[in-house]
Amino acid sequence: HLELFNATAAALAEDYIDVELEQLWRPIIEWNFGEQEDYGEFSINDAIPTEEKNIMSNIILNLARVGMIDPENDINWIRELLGLPEVEKGTVKPKWRLENKNSDNQE
Repeated sequence: HLELFNATAAALAEDYIDVELEQLWRPIIEWNFGEQEDYGEFSINDAIPTEEKNIMSNIILNLARVGMIDPENDINWIRELLGLPEVEKGTVKPKWRLENKNSDNQE
């Protein structure tokens, strides 16, 4: 479902860009510089914002703590979810270890 949502959002963003270029920027450019061969383009940044990556990382850690996911076996899914590249074959990875740190303890 997430892929469908992202594809739909990207399509809407492209439509928005086309409309913005044609209805806003093209008239301004033509008014200032005359008709042009190219009116430029906007790129769609599909990178996940850092704040959202932090939230998703915390969710993943919580799921691992309660045993709902296994970071060793689910590594490819986790990396894809966070927008990280796949681990190359032959890469030595550290052994996954979940530390039991109680964040509620105040000293």
